[in-house]
Amino acid sequence: MPQPELIAVAAATSVASGRPEIESPPGLSVTATGTSRPTYIHEARYSSAETGEVDGLSGGLTFTGVARCGGLEDQLYAARVQTAGTVKGKPAIITSAFGGNGALAWEPAPGVVAYIGYSGAQLDEGAIAALRRLAARTRLLSPEQWQATSPATSDQINDFG
Repeated sequence: MPQPELIAVAAATSVASGRPEIESPPGLSVTATGTSRPTYIHEARYSSAETGEVDGLSGGLTFTGVARCGGLEDQLYAARVQTAGTVKGKPAIITSAFGGNGALAWEPAPGVVAYIGYSGAQLDEGAIAALRRLAARTRLLSPEQWQATSPATSDQINDFG
């Protein structure tokens, strides 16, 4: 975001009852309200061999996830990232901020961060290409669709806040 727009957002931000409130500056809009850290991160894990991308990702672990709100984005600001083209028309980055050897992350909808990553091989052009192929096959699930998968849950301390 260009500095003048960032300054306009900061000027439009106030604190009420200990929480930030943002009035949209002209030309911008608030895309999400709620907590600044994800309450839940929906993540699935697979053997990389199951994904059909063992050549690029080795025989390790592949994980994919989605979270709403800014906690994941905040973590990306503090991590090393590199641009990685687009996923379904949305800008994407490569990072190791989510653990593992690397992950491809993008914003499929306002306020939603999706990622697909892996552990088990060096982060190189072959791994990035494999992550891009997997990302192209992804789709967002509604909360009902997610629950229909009968996910296992695990309470964990996260590094997002």
